[in-house]
Amino acid sequence: MIPDKVSTRHHYIPSFYSKGFTNSSGFFYVYDKHMDEISRKERSPKSIFFENDRNTIFLDKKTSILEDYFFKELDNKLKVAIENLREKPNSVELLSNDNSAEVDLFVLNLFWRIPKTDYAFDRYVREAKIIFTDIDGNQVLDDAMEERLKNDESYKKFQRAFLPFNFLRSYLDSAEKKSRKYVQLFEKPEEWFLIGDYPMLFSKTPSTGDDLFEIDYYLPISSNRLYYAAQNERELKFDWDKVGRLNVAIIDQSYRYVCGPDFDYLKKCVDYYKALEKHGLLYNVRQKVFV
Repeated sequence: MIPDKVSTRHHYIPSFYSKGFTNSSGFFYVYDKHMDEISRKERSPKSIFFENDRNTIFLDKKTSILEDYFFKELDNKLKVAIENLREKPNSVELLSNDNSAEVDLFVLNLFWRIPKTDYAFDRYVREAKIIFTDIDGNQVLDDAMEERLKNDESYKKFQRAFLPFNFLRSYLDSAEKKSRKYVQLFEKPEEWFLIGDYPMLFSKTPSTGDDLFEIDYYLPISSNRLYYAAQNERELKFDWDKVGRLNVAIIDQSYRYVCGPDFDYLKKCVDYYKALEKHGLLYNVRQKVFV
């Protein structure tokens, strides 16, 4: 039975994650790239990183079952690893294979959940082949039905929700895997790291499904903790210059919103981003963060 209650505010960045970038009052400041302004008024995590009816579908009637059950259950499962990385002492045990796998799944889910990848998903749907079978399990062609499904918004939202797991299954079944085997957790006493609506920073833009499992990446866990996952071990040190470039890269790749707990610090990062943009120096910012 489809629930009667329908939610409308659907977060593509879970609130439990963005709460790690708030100040002591539980709020943060927001830079809106489209408006090119930083809010003087603090915002709550619930008031940002969402779209109305983003995951609303129609199953005989309008329902938010995808948001209220599927994504809620997934977030409740994945937030354990994120909150542990945020709150527990930095240790080898904290960076176990199990915890690292949960973070990888969190990043994979975020990648296919954010507005920045709307175009990539639409292209994936257009290029994908939908396979139909008869009652005997034989494949059949039905171009008309395939076209209807590819233009059905509810069908596409279901497919997008489960896409990370389809990619994961395909990757685990592949003959050659180059998965990440090395992780680090950087911790700073200052609130140095920002969150954007494309929060993870890959060493290069993913272009294939396998890239999402193999490319090195950073994920800000909170405003003072940064997670790093890579295929090979290497020593990385973070001074202000590298952190500044990380934040600039996050601002540059974000679709619209970037947040931080301190207005002046957020403005400093935005000004740095604008200065590099003005002088045409954004092209190698990402590379410098990974050396």
